[in-house]
Amino acid sequence: MNKLILCLLFYIPASGQVKLSKEIKASPASVVKVYGHFDYYYKNVKGCDQSKKASIIQNNEISPCFQYLKSFEKDDAKKIINLLRDRNTYEGPIERPCSETHYALLILNNNVVTGYVNISLDCNKLFSNPAIPAASGTLTPKGKHELLVMLKLIIEEPLVAPLEN
Repeated sequence: MNKLILCLLFYIPASGQVKLSKEIKASPASVVKVYGHFDYYYKNVKGCDQSKKASIIQNNEISPCFQYLKSFEKDDAKKIINLLRDRNTYEGPIERPCSETHYALLILNNNVVTGYVNISLDCNKLFSNPAIPAASGTLTPKGKHELLVMLKLIIEEPLVAPLEN
């Protein structure tokens, strides 16, 4: 028996589609939605202009270059936002030009997009709107690892010490 499964992706309401706040911060109603950027070798994405710098929000709408992956709410959303705002997540200035986006986060409060973050894993840099003051440098190796684990894009495996004879 064939089953039809429908998946409702994120929709930004037509009236006041994106209402960016003055800063990205956590609240009890925070939701973080994670999107992945389509691979540059996948050229058949309708409406996706791969020649332009990729951002999750283009023309006040979600770019067709991104695919919805997952959502985090309440405590998980708060942890992710707090990690993004933590100065210890970043180090030094950006050393090279960086524009490729691999993942993007939409920050919502009460179902309204209040901010977004584009993440480049090649140069370990976040581009956000509104800007996150702490994110003026690159992600530290630890900050990058913690973010990817929190977003469940990698699985954290415990280090096991070798057995002694």
